[in-house]
Amino acid sequence: MRGRFNRDAFTLIELLVVIAIIAVLIGLLVPAVQKVREAANRLSCTNNLKQIGIALHNYEGTNGMFPAASTGPASTSAPTPPYRHGWVAYTLPWIEQDNVRRGYEINANWYDTVNAQVILIPIKTYGCPSADFGRVATSTSLNVYGRRTAAAWDYASVNVSSYAPGYSGTANAARRSGVMNDRQGSSIAEILDGLSNTLMVSEDANRPQLWVMGRKRTDMVADTSNFPAGNVGPGEVSGGVWAEHQKAVSIGGASADGATTVGGGPCAINCTNDWELYGMHPGGVNGLMADGSVRFLKSTMPIDVLAALCNRAGGESVSTD
Repeated sequence: MRGRFNRDAFTLIELLVVIAIIAVLIGLLVPAVQKVREAANRLSCTNNLKQIGIALHNYEGTNGMFPAASTGPASTSAPTPPYRHGWVAYTLPWIEQDNVRRGYEINANWYDTVNAQVILIPIKTYGCPSADFGRVATSTSLNVYGRRTAAAWDYASVNVSSYAPGYSGTANAARRSGVMNDRQGSSIAEILDGLSNTLMVSEDANRPQLWVMGRKRTDMVADTSNFPAGNVGPGEVSGGVWAEHQKAVSIGGASADGATTVGGGPCAINCTNDWELYGMHPGGVNGLMADGSVRFLKSTMPIDVLAALCNRAGGESVSTD
């Protein structure tokens, strides 16, 4: 029995070795967990857009055309009705939000007092899980109509801006039209470029926060001289309210660093959420095509290709890649 002894604890070296091994394992595990989580979020975002696509096609089947991106007079001096609403309000019953739709007064503007409470309701289908759910946005861009705080959303209908290369001037006005435009919808027959070749809705995530090149920028002021102009402060961008009537994003391209959107630029996707396509997914955004399918649009897509996808009857030839 002389050779027997008891070990009551690890030595310091052994403890450090165990800690080092655990740290290495955690370092290997965390990126894997993040990748799985992002894959699940991207799939959920895809499903959201599919639900929106079903709602839009149900609306088209009932009314003979897709809804206009916005309703209401173009000028603040014009009387109402027609009242100002976005296309989202008309599709609520088809995304299982009929209770919200019944509480939403269509015979008033979206920002009128009667709608002040219902537009605060966050709707899961309208939020990408990779973005910050539960955000609220103040529609500062519409202060000429009336300012309202409401639940934010991460999607927008699309058309083409005159800043996009090859689309400027009155001669190209018709070519800039998307499936849903201000005060003008369209029928399936009017989508001459083909349903599978025309982008209808895509991501413009995390508004009213200003995001540029993958970073939340509280130190920057959005390029508010682009449509629609707004009174926003550092770290803010206008828009993003699910109920507001100006629902379309006009694709024009941003500068390579994402800081400027006015005048167009080479960066089409994921440079800024200041009225350009922007997603929280690495490498691109999800986009809803007019046939109801959802495709992943790479952030490397040239601005002219994206513009060709966003108009409904431009006659361009676009690769299926």
